[in-house]
Amino acid sequence: LSLEDAKKFHFDDLRDEFGLLSKHRNVRKNGEEFVNQLRLNEVARTSRDQPRRFVTVSRDITLETAVSDALADAHARIKHQATTDDLTGLSNRRAMTKILERALAAGPFSLIAVDLNDFKGVNDNFGHAAGDALLVHAGKVIQAKMQDGWHAARMGGDEFTLIIPGALTHKQAARHAIALKRRLAVPIKWQETELVCRASMGVALADGAVSVDELMHQADVALYAAKARTTT
Repeated sequence: LSLEDAKKFHFDDLRDEFGLLSKHRNVRKNGEEFVNQLRLNEVARTSRDQPRRFVTVSRDITLETAVSDALADAHARIKHQATTDDLTGLSNRRAMTKILERALAAGPFSLIAVDLNDFKGVNDNFGHAAGDALLVHAGKVIQAKMQDGWHAARMGGDEFTLIIPGALTHKQAARHAIALKRRLAVPIKWQETELVCRASMGVALADGAVSVDELMHQADVALYAAKARTTT
């Protein structure tokens, strides 16, 4: 590239129309890793007969990349915390509400509401740490039952919700609820105590034009009816 051609070239980092931008991770002679940005720009030509000439500009963007990566990680953590229950690792109520809205628009599915019958007694008799152990156990059991397309959430306290996609009958959905109930009832060891996680469940079918609130209300009604049967 001649001196005259170089004088014609003006590098403007804000203009992209003539530039080819790329990012590369490299290693310095001393073994230190760094990130550099390469930009290829064509030198302006006074006529089409002139050969095409380009200028390559290299810029160290190691610090910028580190800051950008840290911000992306922080954003991902914030998003995860906003939609995930810290104790069980399942989705939280906020996330489940949005999942339900999408599911209602997508097609039929079954909703299973779960309530742990023994949770208050465990908390009262053995302390909150034991209650947390029961919730963690419930979360693991529910997570282990998940299949493709299924969703589960801890709605708060000792309440959980499951979504099973597909046009199931009430009897078919109830079979999944019964299977889950049996797995939850397997005793777990906490310190020197054996804890049992008995649960009540309610099933609702989303096969018509219902809202999220209506569907959850139907599942709750079925859940409370099942819970009443266990106490009578």
